[in-house]
Amino acid sequence: MEKNPSNSEDYQDKGYESKEIELFDLLKIIWKWKIFIMLGTAVCFTVVSITTLYMPKVYRIESILSPGTINIKPIEQVDDALASPFDLLIRKPFYINSPKNIKELIDSGSFDKDILQTVNQAYPHIKLETYNYKVKLLPINDIISISISSSNIETGKTALRALIDFLKENDLKKVKIFQSEINDIIHSIENKIEGNELLIDSHKFNTSSIERRINELKYEIEQLNFDLANLVKERKKILNESDSKNNILSSLLFSNVINQYQEFIYANEGKLFDLKLAKEEETRQIISLKNTSRKLKSDIESLKLDSKRAQIIQTVQAPHSSSEPIGPSIKRILGVTFGTAFTSMIMLSFLFEYLFTHKNQKSN
Repeated sequence: MEKNPSNSEDYQDKGYESKEIELFDLLKIIWKWKIFIMLGTAVCFTVVSITTLYMPKVYRIESILSPGTINIKPIEQVDDALASPFDLLIRKPFYINSPKNIKELIDSGSFDKDILQTVNQAYPHIKLETYNYKVKLLPINDIISISISSSNIETGKTALRALIDFLKENDLKKVKIFQSEINDIIHSIENKIEGNELLIDSHKFNTSSIERRINELKYEIEQLNFDLANLVKERKKILNESDSKNNILSSLLFSNVINQYQEFIYANEGKLFDLKLAKEEETRQIISLKNTSRKLKSDIESLKLDSKRAQIIQTVQAPHSSSEPIGPSIKRILGVTFGTAFTSMIMLSFLFEYLFTHKNQKSN
């Protein structure tokens, strides 16, 4: 069965006409209830406007901090081959509390209770508010930005100052532990220096003894050489005499004695050489120990300086408030209020129209 095109076109025309009638009816209802819609919207807008004006203004309080560090000898200035154990033990800067640890410490609420007590003591007549700390880790030099929102600028600044003070106290405890460890290391180095001084005194005594023995051997060698020279002269004198037979025997005796003297001289010269080597070794040991003690004393001064340079968390920018309040956003609130109120009034007008129409139909 074929469809009649004319019937299809009539159906579509009726549909469009029905839609136009429905839209026209809606506009008629809105126009009928226009005073209600405008008054309702105006009342809601006015109430919210007045309420917004009396809402407390919220300010942003912010401070910027730099983590505490223990500034010690940079690693590139130390040669492992020449470094003492104390150089290798402590030789590069590190954080007392890293920025990440500080953020976790604040986010965990470790200081919230103490901060509220501090603010309450400073402002006992002001109602306490809970502070939500926002911590940002800035990439430049590991700077930390801490901010809070508060309806009272002074209490907000006090809360932020209290947080900074508690962070500094926390760092100070760690610095004291570090300084105590440094003092223990210094005490250990001082003991080593005292041990070196005792060794130096011992080597000096050995050097003095060796020097004394060297002088004795030199004197003995000098005497032996003197006696040897006299023996050689006597032997020559005997050989020059006329009695050759007796002279030969005497000469042989003198030769034996001369050989013995020469052996004594060679033996003493050998001892003298060994003693000089021993003296040089003792001197080298003294110089080495003195250099070590000098280096250890330098380590002590460096460690004392490192102990003094231990720096707790620093305030780069003191707590300060935003020049303008960050909340409430009046324009945003009023815009949302107007849109919501206007839409609600239109929906109510449709509801009232339906109720009145349904009531009239029942009465008829």
